[in-house]
Amino acid sequence: MPDDEDSSDLEPLRIEAIRHRTEVTIIVEGYLDVETSPRFRESVNDVLATRPRSMAIDASRVMFVDSSGLGAFAERATRRDDGGRLGISSHRPVARAAARR
Repeated sequence: MPDDEDSSDLEPLRIEAIRHRTEVTIIVEGYLDVETSPRFRESVNDVLATRPRSMAIDASRVMFVDSSGLGAFAERATRRDDGGRLGISSHRPVARAAARR
C-alpha cells in the first residue's frame, strides 16, 4: 500500500459482478470474515436471482478468510439449485479448499 494512501478509505471487502451474456464472474477482493461474509452471501444471492447459466467466483484477490468466510464459500459452492454451473477460482489454499467441498 502506498504511504500516501489513507487505510481508513479502503473497503474491507470489494465485490464486483461482471456480466457477459448468460455468464457472470464475481470478483472478490479483500477480507472475507464474520463482518463481511453476509455482504458476500447477499451479493451472490443477488446474482443467482438473475439465473445466470454460469457463475464464477474469482477469489484470487481475497487476502484473508476466517471460518465465516470459508463457510460462505462452501455454501455457495454447493448451493446451485437451478442446474447452472458454479466455479470458485483462487491461488490461495484456503479458498481452494472451500471450493473442493
